Amino acid sequence: KNPRDYWAFQPIKKLPVPEVQDAGWAQTPIDSFILAKLQEKGGKPNPPTDKRTLIRRATFDLIGVPPTLEEVNNFLNDNSSDAFSKVVDRLLASPHYGERWGRFWLDVARYSDTKGDVAKNKEDYHYPFAWTFRDYVVRAFNEDKPFNKFIMEQLAADKLVAHEPDKTILAAMGFLTVGDRFNGKQNDIINDRIDVTTKGFLGLTVTCARCHDHKFDPIPTKDYYSLHGVFNSCSEPAQEPIIAKVLANSTNYLDYQRQSQALEAQVTQLQNERKANRGNKEKIKQIQNQEAKIRSDLAELELNHPDAPVRAMILMDDLKPKDSPVFIRGEAENKGEIVPRRFLEILSPANRQPFNAGSGRYELAVGIARPNNPLTA
Repeated sequence: KNPRDYWAFQPIKKLPVPEVQDAGWAQTPIDSFILAKLQEKGGKPNPPTDKRTLIRRATFDLIGVPPTLEEVNNFLNDNSSDAFSKVVDRLLASPHYGERWGRFWLDVARYSDTKGDVAKNKEDYHYPFAWTFRDYVVRAFNEDKPFNKFIMEQLAADKLVAHEPDKTILAAMGFLTVGDRFNGKQNDIINDRIDVTTKGFLGLTVTCARCHDHKFDPIPTKDYYSLHGVFNSCSEPAQEPIIAKVLANSTNYLDYQRQSQALEAQVTQLQNERKANRGNKEKIKQIQNQEAKIRSDLAELELNHPDAPVRAMILMDDLKPKDSPVFIRGEAENKGEIVPRRFLEILSPANRQPFNAGSGRYELAVGIARPNNPLTA
């Protein structure tokens, strides 16, 4: 059977609202679908809940805490026809709405402010600027950011920022960069970025195809390595870009700068000592431990100092993007055919074209966000 005939890959269609016997019960089109199924199964709707229960449910659902006594009493005493709508509008306008519902997206994005497995004594395990991605997500929910923009910014804000007055959207790219560091194993880091992108936005597991054609979904191994080429053509800059202004002459900033420069000087000194003691394993180990401690102090400084520059964790396209070969059975040393960077075959038209704009990350974002992609919807 042609995989394109499977229900999940069909275009989204607007279905006619079903006719129901008790049309007066339905207040929205969704209610009509629910009532039609209840009637089909011989069921009846429950009676409306009481107002006290209703405001508790809405408040817990939308902002994650119970309503205050005053809020409950105000609702109980409001006999207008739009009393509940006013409650919902108030809750949606609360900054706590973004905190509550942004949390669910941060789970999808495997948000963390630490790196998981890192190369021992070579880098600190903190992500000092992960919070900027967290705040971006909370802000996106509170500002009711359109979902297509939410997708584009998390995958390709570096491509959009030139046309946007708000440079803080660069923080969106923490979606790709806050994952596990797998002891510095680049192919595992890329695999993680493919995984969070395809599961998060498409509800589709693509990383099964790292070693073989997917057993259940129509994802061949070549499609996996097309996406591998995209993320293998991107790198994190040596220094994350600043996305919020710092008062360069303020007392706090000068204090941050003094501490930062002192710690950096210690790292440089230790690296020079390492070179001088190349043959002394015991001494090298001591120096590495000292360097790890100083790098941890640097990360803590960036995280906690009130005037540390606010930075975004981004990816940038390499100057020379490259296609990836298929790793036969997922073994990096067992290279097969080179495949072009392009979108998944099952979600592309018959004349699927390779990506040609840098790494292809922007074109990947467009493919995911386009209106006729049924999985994103």
